[in-house]
Amino acid sequence: MVSPSLARMVERLIVVSTTEMTVGMLEFLFDELNAWPQLNSLAVVHLRAPKLDLGVFSKLPQLRVLSLANSSIADLHTHPNVAERLVELDLSSNAIATFDDLFFHDMTRLDTLNLAHNWLSGIFTGDLTPLRSLRSLTLTNNVISRISKDAFASMTGLRELVLDRNDLTVFEHAYFSDLVNLEKLSVNRNPLRELSSNSFTGLANLREIELEQCALTTVPAGIFSTNTNLHIVNMTDNFLKSLPPKLFEGLNQLTTVDLGDNALPSLPSGIFHELTELVELFLHDNRLTHIPSDLFASNHKLEAVTLLRNQLYTLPDDLFTAAAKQSMTALFVGDNHLTTIDRLVDGMVALKVLFANNNQLTAYQGNTPKLEVLDLSFNPLQHMPNLMAYPNLQRVRMQEHRISQIDFTPLLQLRHLHTLVVTAANDVDTLATVDRQALNRNTTEATATSPIRVLSVHNIDMSAMFRDKQAPTQPGFPRRMELSSFELGWPGMDEHTVPMHVLCDMLADDASEFGIRRTGLTMIDVEHCTTANLGSFFFQENSRLQVVRAGNKPLLQLNVSDCPQLTTIDAAIVDILDVSRTLLPPLGTLCETLGAQMLFAREMKHPDFAAGPGVQRLLQQCLKNNDVVEFSGNRWINDRATIDAITQDIVVLSDASRTYGLSDYSEVLTSRTTPPLLQLAKVPVQCRVQLENTRLRHVDNSDVVLSRPTYRFRCTCAQGFKMEDGRCVVNAPNVAAIAVGSVIGGLAFGLLVTWLSRRYRGLSKRIGMHQQLLAEREEEVIALKQAWEIEFDELRMIKRVAAGAFGVVFKAEWDTVTVAVKVMQESLMLLDDTMVVEFEKEVEFLQKTRHPHVVRFFGAGTDPNGSPFLVLEFVAMGSLKDLLGKDMAQVLREVRERRTEHEAHEEVLTEDVGETITLVSTPGTGSGAGTSRVATAWDLKLRLLRDVASGMAFIHSLDQMHRDLKSGNVLVSANLRAKITDFGSIRQCFTRGRGGGKMKQTRLVSPKGSNSDPQYSQRTGLQTMTSMTLTAGVGTPLYMAPEALLGDKYSFEADVFSFGVLMWEVATQRPPDLIAQEKGSGYRGPILATLQELLGDGKRLTFTDDDVAAAGIPMWFRTLARTCMSQEPASRPTFEELKTNKDLAR
Repeated sequence: MVSPSLARMVERLIVVSTTEMTVGMLEFLFDELNAWPQLNSLAVVHLRAPKLDLGVFSKLPQLRVLSLANSSIADLHTHPNVAERLVELDLSSNAIATFDDLFFHDMTRLDTLNLAHNWLSGIFTGDLTPLRSLRSLTLTNNVISRISKDAFASMTGLRELVLDRNDLTVFEHAYFSDLVNLEKLSVNRNPLRELSSNSFTGLANLREIELEQCALTTVPAGIFSTNTNLHIVNMTDNFLKSLPPKLFEGLNQLTTVDLGDNALPSLPSGIFHELTELVELFLHDNRLTHIPSDLFASNHKLEAVTLLRNQLYTLPDDLFTAAAKQSMTALFVGDNHLTTIDRLVDGMVALKVLFANNNQLTAYQGNTPKLEVLDLSFNPLQHMPNLMAYPNLQRVRMQEHRISQIDFTPLLQLRHLHTLVVTAANDVDTLATVDRQALNRNTTEATATSPIRVLSVHNIDMSAMFRDKQAPTQPGFPRRMELSSFELGWPGMDEHTVPMHVLCDMLADDASEFGIRRTGLTMIDVEHCTTANLGSFFFQENSRLQVVRAGNKPLLQLNVSDCPQLTTIDAAIVDILDVSRTLLPPLGTLCETLGAQMLFAREMKHPDFAAGPGVQRLLQQCLKNNDVVEFSGNRWINDRATIDAITQDIVVLSDASRTYGLSDYSEVLTSRTTPPLLQLAKVPVQCRVQLENTRLRHVDNSDVVLSRPTYRFRCTCAQGFKMEDGRCVVNAPNVAAIAVGSVIGGLAFGLLVTWLSRRYRGLSKRIGMHQQLLAEREEEVIALKQAWEIEFDELRMIKRVAAGAFGVVFKAEWDTVTVAVKVMQESLMLLDDTMVVEFEKEVEFLQKTRHPHVVRFFGAGTDPNGSPFLVLEFVAMGSLKDLLGKDMAQVLREVRERRTEHEAHEEVLTEDVGETITLVSTPGTGSGAGTSRVATAWDLKLRLLRDVASGMAFIHSLDQMHRDLKSGNVLVSANLRAKITDFGSIRQCFTRGRGGGKMKQTRLVSPKGSNSDPQYSQRTGLQTMTSMTLTAGVGTPLYMAPEALLGDKYSFEADVFSFGVLMWEVATQRPPDLIAQEKGSGYRGPILATLQELLGDGKRLTFTDDDVAAAGIPMWFRTLARTCMSQEPASRPTFEELKTNKDLAR
C-alpha cells in the first residue's frame, strides 16, 4: 500500500511484480487510491493481461510516458483521455499481431513509439496515419514482410525508423518516399538479397543507413545518389563480391563506411575518391588479395582502418597520404600474409593502436612514436622491436615469437606499459637478459615499481632476470613488480633457479592469476602467496611436477593438466579443477572440496583409475555435486552395469530446500536446480541426460501428489563397442564396419535392389580375380565393366565385424583381394518397376565411379539362403572420424614403422587412368603412395582434405551430389589416403530434377509447433537424418548447408558447405557442434530449428585462439573454411577450385 501523501508527490513510477501484475491490481492501484496527480512517467513490468484497455490509466492526468514492455498483451484498446496526452509509448516484448483501427487515433502528440519484439506481420495503409508528430519508430524483431506504399505517408516528421530483424525481402522506393526528414534508417538482418537503384531516393536528410546482414549480393550503382547528407553507411556481413566504382559518388559528408565481413576479392581503385571527410573504414573479413595504391588518395582525414582477416600478401608503402598518416590513430592488418609493414606505417605520428598479429612478419621497426597498443602475436618474429621508440606503450603482445634473445632493460623502463605478453614458440630457445646497472641509473622512487600489471613470459629462459651479480645469494627480479596476472616457465626452471617466495613477492595484493608452465619443478608451493584475490593457478605441462601446495585459501580454479608425475594436491577448496593426464589417484575429496563445481579428469594415469569402488564412488559423487564433470579418454568407464546403477537415480529439478519422494513412498529423491554436464568422449560408455515428468510426493505433505520435472542419465555402449557380461567391449575392429556401414547407408539398398530385379535379365558371367590381375589388368577391367555378378562360394568369410539395420558385415577374401561383404536383409528388397528403372541408372553411375579417392564397388550376389550381398573395397584404417580422435602425429609414425609388404598387398587401391580402371596392390603406385611426402600431422591433415576435394570434384563432374559429406563418410587407407563413401546418388532417384543438379528435399526444419524436430544432442547432430519420404538419409544436421536445412532447392554448393565444416573438424580434431559452441553443450531444444536460426544469424564454427596455437592453423586455412561455409551458395568455391587451391595444394 502506497500512502496517499507519497502518491501525490510521485512523478515517475516503475511497477514491478515478483510474480505477475494483473489488470485488477492496476485498477486498484490507480483507481481506488485515485491520488497520483503528478505522475507523468509510468513503467509496468510483467503485466499479465492478454487484453488491456488504456482506460485503466485514465485517472493519471499528467501521464506522458507509458511503458508496458515485457508483458503478455495481445489485444489493446485505446482511451481518448490517455491517448491524447501520451508523448512516449513502449509496447515492446508483447504478443501484439495487429491493432484496433482506432488505437492510434488520438495519439497526435506521440513522439516515440517502440513496438519491438511483437508479432506484427506488416505495416498497412492507415495503421499509423494519426501519428503525425512521431519522430522515432522502432519495429525491431517482428515478422514484418509487407509494407504498404503509403504506410508512412503522414509521418513527415519521422527522424528515426528501425526495422531490424524482420522478414522484408523487397525494398520499394514508395516505402520511404514521404519520410523527407528521416535521418536514420536501419533495416539490419532482413533477407533483402538485393536493392533497387531508387530504394532510398528522396531521403535527402538521411545521415545513417544500416544494412547489416541483409544477404545482399550486389549493390546497384547510384543507390545513394540523392542521399548526399549521409555520414554513416553500414553494409557489413553481407555477400557482396563486387562494388560499383561510383557507389559513393557525391557523398562528401560520409565519415564512416563499414564493408566488413563480405566476399570482396578486390576494390575499384577510385571508389573512395570523393569521400574527403572519411574517418573510419572497415574492410575486415573479406577476400581482398590486392589493395590499389591510390585507394585512399583523397582520404586525408582517415583515423581508423581495419583490413583484418583478408588474403593480403603486400600493402603499398604509399597507401596512405601524408595527411592521413598525420591523422591515423588505429590500424588493423592482422590475419593476413604480410611480411613487412614498416614503410606502410612510417610517419604515422598519431597512431595509437596497431594490430598486425597472425602474419609473416620477422621484424617490426615502424616509425610510430605515439603507439600505445602493439599486437604482433603469432608472427615468426626473429628480431625484437625497439620498444623504447614507443614511450607511450601500454599493451604489447608478441605471442609465439621466434626471437632468440630479449633484452628486458628497455621494457622495464617503459613508464606506461601495463600489459606485456611475449611468450615464445615451444620449439625456440629464447634467453632473457637485463642490464641492472642501466636500470638502476634510470630508477627513481617514483619509477621503482614497474607499471606492468600483466606479464606473460613462458617459454623464455628468465634465469638471468633473477640473478644479481651484486647479491648472488639473494635472487630477485630487477624491478619491484605489482602484477595482477603473472605467467612464466621454461624447461630449465627448477627449485634452484628461482625461489617461490621471489615469484610470490612479484604479485600485487589484488592479483588474480598465477601460472608456471613447462618447467622441471617437482613441487610448486604457493601457500605463502598471500594475496587476497589470488584464486586462479595454471601449472600445466610441468613434466616432473609431483606436488602442488596451495594452502587453506579457497581457489577459483587450478589447472595441473599434462603433469604426468603429479600425485598430490594440497588445497582446501578448488571450484574448478583440471587434473587431466596426471598420476593423481581417485581421491575422496574430488568433487567435494577439490573440483567442487567443475572437474576435468581426462585420460588419468593412476592405476586406481582403472577400476574399483574408488572410481565408482567418485563418479557418483561428481554427478551429485558438480555442474560439469569430464572423464573423457578413461578406458575404465566400461562397466555398464555399475555405471547404470550410479547414473539411473532420479533427480528432481527443484530448489534443494524442498524435498520430494516417489509417489509410492519407496524413495526420497535428491534435488538440483540444473542437471550436471557429463562429458565422456573417447570411452566405451556414453551417457546423456533424459528429462522426464515424474509423479512425486512432497515429504512435508505426503498426501499431495504432484508432477515435477526430473532427470536421470541413460547410458549406452559407445559406437564401436557392444554389451558383453555387463561391460562395453570392443565390437571387433570397427574398420570394415565403418567402411561398409557408411557406404551402405547411401548405396547398398539401391544396388542390391537393382541387382535382384535384373539378375536374370542377361547379366554376363562375372570375371575372376586371380594371379593374372596385375599382368592382365586391362583385359580384366574391360570384363569387369560388363559383368558384376559374384558367386557366394568365391568368397571366403574371415570374420563378422558389424551388424546394422541393413544387414551383417563380414571381412572376406575374394580370390586374392581382401574385401568387405554386406549380407542384406531380404525384407528391404521390395520396390516397384518405376524404381527399378531409376536403380538401373544408379548402376550405370556406379560403373563410372573410378577414382583413387572414392571407395570402390566390386559386385553383388545372393547367398545360399537367397539373401543378397554386396562386395565393396575394404579400407584398412577406418573412418576419418576415428582417425581425428587419435594423436595423428603418432599415427603417422606408426604407419611408417609397421608398413610391411604383406599389409601393403592387403589393400586394394584404385587409380583413374582415362577410360580404364587400374587395380593397384603395391603401395608405391598412384595416389596410394603413402606417407613419404607427409612430414607432420598438419601436412597429413592438408593431404586428407586435398584427397576429399579431389574425390568430390570427380563426383560433381559426373553431375552427382553427395548430400552427406562428413568425417564418418570419409575412409582412410593404410597409406593414409582419403576415400569418399556414401555419395548418396541413390537418394536422387526420389528427389532430383532434370537440370543442373538442382535438388529439392523434404523440409527438415519442422513448422512451428511440430514435434517432429528431434531434440538436440551432439550424437543426434552427427547422425545421418532421414525423412519419411526418403528411404535413405538426407544429411547430417551439423554438416548441412542452410539451404539444405530449409528444404529450398539446392545444388553442388551444399556439399562445399559440408566440406567447410569438415575443414574445421580436421583442423581442430573436435566434433563440429555449432549448437554447443553458441548455446553450450547443456542446451535443450529442437536441433534443426536451432541450427536454422544460428546459421541464419551468420553463426559459424570458429577457430579459437587455443585451436590456432595448438594446431598452427594458418589464416588462409581459416578464411577458406569460412568461405566454404558462406551463407550464399554462390559465394562458395567449387571443388575444382578447391582441388587446385594453391594453399591447400602446398
